[in-house]
Amino acid sequence: MAVLNGTNGNDELNGTSANDEFNPGLGDDQVDGGIGNDLLILDYSQGDTGTGMTLDTSSDLFGAEGYGYRYTALGSIVYLDRIYFEGIDRFNIVGTSKDDYINPWRGNDTINAGAGDDTVSNGDGGYDFLDGGAGTDTLLLDLSSFSNITINNPLLGINIPGVIQAINFEKFNITTGNGNNTLTQSGLINGAVYRSNEIFNGGGGNDTFNAGLGKDDQVKGYTGDDLLILDYSVDDTGTGMTLDASSDSFGAEGYGYRYTATNSTVYLDRIYFEEINRFAITGTSKNDYINPSTGNDTINAGAGNDTVTNGGGGYDILDGGTGTDRLRLDFSNQSSSITISNPNLGIDMPGTVQAINFERFTITTGSGNDTLTQSGLINNAVYRSNDVFSGGSGNDTFNPGLGRNDEVYGYTGDDLLILDYSIGDTGIGISMNISSSTYGSKGNVYRYTTSTSSSYLDYLYFQDIDRFNIKGTSKNDNITTWSGDDSINGGAGNDRINGRGGDDTVTGGSGVDRFIYNTGSSFTTNDVGVDTITDFVRGTDRIVLDKTTFTTLTSVAGGGLNSSDFAVINASDDGELVAGGLADRIVFNQATGDLFYNQNGTTAGLGSGGMFANLSGVTTLSGSNFLVQV
Repeated sequence: MAVLNGTNGNDELNGTSANDEFNPGLGDDQVDGGIGNDLLILDYSQGDTGTGMTLDTSSDLFGAEGYGYRYTALGSIVYLDRIYFEGIDRFNIVGTSKDDYINPWRGNDTINAGAGDDTVSNGDGGYDFLDGGAGTDTLLLDLSSFSNITINNPLLGINIPGVIQAINFEKFNITTGNGNNTLTQSGLINGAVYRSNEIFNGGGGNDTFNAGLGKDDQVKGYTGDDLLILDYSVDDTGTGMTLDASSDSFGAEGYGYRYTATNSTVYLDRIYFEEINRFAITGTSKNDYINPSTGNDTINAGAGNDTVTNGGGGYDILDGGTGTDRLRLDFSNQSSSITISNPNLGIDMPGTVQAINFERFTITTGSGNDTLTQSGLINNAVYRSNDVFSGGSGNDTFNPGLGRNDEVYGYTGDDLLILDYSIGDTGIGISMNISSSTYGSKGNVYRYTTSTSSSYLDYLYFQDIDRFNIKGTSKNDNITTWSGDDSINGGAGNDRINGRGGDDTVTGGSGVDRFIYNTGSSFTTNDVGVDTITDFVRGTDRIVLDKTTFTTLTSVAGGGLNSSDFAVINASDDGELVAGGLADRIVFNQATGDLFYNQNGTTAGLGSGGMFANLSGVTTLSGSNFLVQV
């Protein structure tokens, strides 16, 4: 072994075949270690009048080669000191008081970076002793050759026996290898909030990352089932957090962030992630938006009015916390039937999702025959929630309950919408607008708080609905459905009910009710259907016939049916045949309660008319029980 010391001049030192030690001093030096396990000692704390130092290495035949240097001043291209080396296996380096960059090779290195904001690398190998010194220092730690590494709070120091010891670093860029690795930098150190900008890179295993707080954190999972932990309940002084993920090659990529204040563009914390498979997130006390990806996620949104999604897959455990929180569930990829009842009381779908402490819901189902129900009465108390329910291609059933901004989308299939406005019956009667849509009907149902108010007590928009089950209020309701087989109960009040097409079951309830037959075009059995009116009361209720639909009526609008338009028969059998042989246009069969429209008068048959209603329990009827309108 040779010990070769230089001067502060320009030295050239050449080693032996043994394990040599070189200390060239300052100047413009050259060192060739040759074979052997050779050590290069550099101390740039001496003559510390220039810039920070740089040392960068790469592999050569017998170890590492590269340069170490510093300039006389910032912006200068004049070297204060410079060394070229080759065949070096180990380094012992003392840095300057400026900002140093020190990247040794893979031997057993000892580095003290000194003051300044330094960047130090472990060189991917060896057993290194690294000290960042004073300043805000960054440690570049390449552990890709190792597996199953755990590093907790590297700010407090790193001690991995046989691999590395590191102290006095504040920022970290760490790359792990295969195996199940855990990298954690807590945002709370010894009771104090701590922010740093970390870069964590995983390998081929199932890694766990917790980058803590910081304005420019980055995490990359690579392959494996990788977990990202974020806790923004720490130092909850800014806005609510946002996390938005989308699919990438090996999982999910996206950003998580929060600002220092509302309307500010300055980040309090921000993280970029990619190739992450699972999330464990704790939100702020503000209004958070949390949208993970398709893995098995655990989310506690905390206080505030939060929005949380299940990411469209995985087995998620979701807690909205306090506040008025919205849960977005995407089951659009599922073909099995889904049933969710009163999700505000919690959702437990084994293997799919567990959710508690949510008050509003946006739920999308798949191709099964799904049932989504949010009752307007929970534990005997009126409950209003603004929900969005969307079906798929199955025969779905929706009951959104009460709310001022509900939406229901049936899409394809034979979809049923259930509405019960007898609950929370403190406003006025309901009104309903309806028209044709691509897959059924669309429109809205609403009621105001008072007769003179424009403030909604409840409001629902629906689209692509095929059938309705509606229960009205105790006030005066206006209910119109479409072409399906509907069930309508007007409740108390003076209601106007138009079931249009389909074979509807209609109950007017108490009050002076109007059962309306108006399709907006000439009568066809498909457009009108055959309704069962369960509680028609003679002298109180009336059947309203519109001359746009019943085109051959001669009766004057505003009154009942005249004697030439109305007849009563008593036919236990063949009522339609008997009615079709009369001249009268509207025929009531008192034996069965059936009502017919005889469109073509005395010509045999009913023409384009047909049976359009059955009055349950009614055996007597007159023209005055009708009202003709235009």
